[in-house]
Amino acid sequence: MTQTAETTAKDVWSDGRHVLTASSTRAHKKCPYLYYLQYVLGIRPAIEEQALRFGKAWHRCLELLAGGQSVEQVVAQIDQWYAQCPTHVELTDWHVERETLAAAISAYDWFWKIDPAQVEACEQTFNLPIVNPETGAASTKWRMAGKIDKRVRRGERLLVREHKSSSADLSPQSDYWLQKRLDSQISFYVLAGRQLAGVAGVDYDVFRKPQIRPSMLTQGETKAFVQSGEYCGDRFDVYVATDLDGGPMVSVDTIVADVKLGAAPKPTKANPNPEQPFAIRETPAMFGARLVQTICAEPARYFARQEIARTELDLEQFRHELWAQMQAINDQTLSGRFFRNENACLQKGDKKCPYCSICWFGCEVRISDDGSIIEDLPDGFEIKPFMHEELLSDSSESD
Repeated sequence: MTQTAETTAKDVWSDGRHVLTASSTRAHKKCPYLYYLQYVLGIRPAIEEQALRFGKAWHRCLELLAGGQSVEQVVAQIDQWYAQCPTHVELTDWHVERETLAAAISAYDWFWKIDPAQVEACEQTFNLPIVNPETGAASTKWRMAGKIDKRVRRGERLLVREHKSSSADLSPQSDYWLQKRLDSQISFYVLAGRQLAGVAGVDYDVFRKPQIRPSMLTQGETKAFVQSGEYCGDRFDVYVATDLDGGPMVSVDTIVADVKLGAAPKPTKANPNPEQPFAIRETPAMFGARLVQTICAEPARYFARQEIARTELDLEQFRHELWAQMQAINDQTLSGRFFRNENACLQKGDKKCPYCSICWFGCEVRISDDGSIIEDLPDGFEIKPFMHEELLSDSSESD
């Protein structure tokens, strides 16, 4: 039998039901019933959300860079990942996501080329006891586990480097960094890292995901681009033809661009057949060229690192919190009663919890004595044999 990441993880943690990770404890804090669905029943959406998909891809890119690959090799790998568009994703969105990832990793490599920290370990998995802070005795049932992105040394200081992608403002005084003072994931990893290697804190490395999208050029910009083939420092093969309706059709590196016609020009004696003015929308590759320029013009807006410390008092408080949360999860697991938090259903903007269709429509999914689900799941969900995907070698936690 071929050994896979999933079988290896199950050998260590069984099905993962008595393992607490930063992700599972965060889910329980948000909504205990969310924890139940994800980490007791193993139910996950069949289609991965875009933010999670991008976050995992970003982590993989950073792994490849840390493993010694050049940024050109990493971009080639991105091309392979995005060679086939899933049926549930719009083709343009898929290509834009690819360009965003390639532009971001290229700019990241340029910006952080000189890194004062020395990487000592990558993707280090830990499996540690959860200790009662009052008695010093370890739980006989529950353990804490996770995967540390990197362990780095900066001078005499040993740090956990945690990689994230986020849409938040990363300026030094933003609320994003203030919130990290309470971030339990940081405490989780410092506690583990201190037991494993005596780390002092976390070197928090964040990429701010751009909020821009492909835009429409002006008619003047379009005309200049068609004539020169140059856009944002890159060269493109541009071909203009006539479509079936007699209007302009513009191909950029074999990709047909969206065209917006301008007002019909009036013929004159000097020019009885004036050309129809038009403008094009950036193709994904053109957008990628502009994105590189945008990020490199303001790199501190998109890339940030801060060292986040945890004192012994901080860690002592976290040990008590972790033990208390473990007891609450254990009691709810034994009783089978995980309460719902209706305030977690609706999230930022128009987003909502991906499990709303289970909760809102009264689907009662339970686990039977033999470990099988006795109620059919609604469409759009699947059951994972191992609960903690972030512990698998081909997966990573992400914001």
